Amino acid sequence: MRAMFKKFYAKFRIGLCYLLFALANIVFAAVIGICLILSLFGLRDYKKKINAALRIIVRLLSITIFPSVGGYKVKIDGLENIQKSPAIYTFNHISLLDPLFAISLIPNAAVVVKGKYDSILAIWLLTRFFDFISTGDGSRGDIERAMGKISDAVGRGCNLIVFPEGTRMNGERLGDFKSMAFRLSRRTGIDIVPAAIVSSEPVFTRGTPLLPEKTGFAFHIKILPPLSPSDFNSADSLAAKAFRVISAECKIMRVSKKS
Repeated sequence: MRAMFKKFYAKFRIGLCYLLFALANIVFAAVIGICLILSLFGLRDYKKKINAALRIIVRLLSITIFPSVGGYKVKIDGLENIQKSPAIYTFNHISLLDPLFAISLIPNAAVVVKGKYDSILAIWLLTRFFDFISTGDGSRGDIERAMGKISDAVGRGCNLIVFPEGTRMNGERLGDFKSMAFRLSRRTGIDIVPAAIVSSEPVFTRGTPLLPEKTGFAFHIKILPPLSPSDFNSADSLAAKAFRVISAECKIMRVSKKS
C-alpha cells in the first residue's frame, strides 16, 4: 500500500509540472502579444525583449519551480564557458526538459526545433515571429530554408542552440550528430560550444512513462570549453570532435553520479 502511494504521489507531482508548463505557455503567449502590440508604438528591439523574457520564465520553471514541485534536482557546471561573442551551443538530447535547460542558460539564443513542436502554442508563436527556427518535416527544402534563417540570426549576433542528434536518445550512447551546426560554424567562423546533459536514470525520454513512478532523480548539465572551427579541416571532423568530447564528459558525469 505504501509503495502504491509513493508511485501515485510521484506521478501527482510530475503531473503538476505538466500543468505549470501548460499555464506558462499561456502566460508567455500573452507576453508575446503585449510586446508585439508595443512594437507598433515604437518599442525597439522587441525580439531581444521577448528572448530575455523567455529566458527568465524558462529558467524560473526548469531550474527552480519544476525541480521543487516535481521532486528532482538540477546541477549546472561550466557557466564560465558561455561565450561573450556569438557561438553555436550543441547539446546532447536525453529528455523533454533539455530545450528548457538550454534556453535558460544561453542568452540571446536562436533555437533550432523540430517541426513537430509547432503544436505547442508558445513554440508556434516563436517560430513565426522570433528566432526559433523550425526544420519543418526535415525535407531538403525545409532544411535549406531553416539554414537561411539560422544564418540570418547568427549574422545579427544571436547565439544558436542545436541538438545535433535530432531526437532524444534513451541509452547511454549518443546518437550520430547531424552536420548542419558544424557546417554553419565552418561557414561563419564562430565557435562550437559543446554541452553535456546526463540524468541519474532515464526519465522524460523515449520508451519511458510520461509520468515517472518515483521522485529523487537528478539532471547534471555541463557547458564545455569551445571548439574553434579554424582548428579543423572540415565540418565532419569538427562534428566528430564535438561528439567525442560530449560523449567523454557524459561518461565522467555518469560515473560521478554512481560513486
